[in-house]
Amino acid sequence: MENDSSLIRFDPLCPAFESAWPAFMAYQAHIGGDAMVGRRLFRLFREAGLIDIELSIQPEVHWFGSPGFQDWIEDIVGNLESAQSQLIDSRFCTAETFSKAIHELQALKSNPSGSAVFAWNRVKAIR
Repeated sequence: MENDSSLIRFDPLCPAFESAWPAFMAYQAHIGGDAMVGRRLFRLFREAGLIDIELSIQPEVHWFGSPGFQDWIEDIVGNLESAQSQLIDSRFCTAETFSKAIHELQALKSNPSGSAVFAWNRVKAIR
């Protein structure tokens, strides 16, 4: 199971996050990571010679008042904050956008209308 970090959605929308998160993923690529490897699992498994490959997704759905909603948002905040100085110093994201993104996510935690959806890419196969 791997993620495609582009599969994250918040409601109400968080416009600064919508700018900061792709910058975070671009920075990961810049340093050799792959925030979207999940979308390539089928091809990677085929190239590795596996057979009977089956794809599925594992959704993660969170909403205000549900167990884990606030913790899940804090995890996303932690991901962003772990790269804050690198994102800003390398100009992948401005300090203003970064700050606004964190503020939006923090506000979402206490928004009675807030929700989040994410999906993990899953694959199983035979070697």
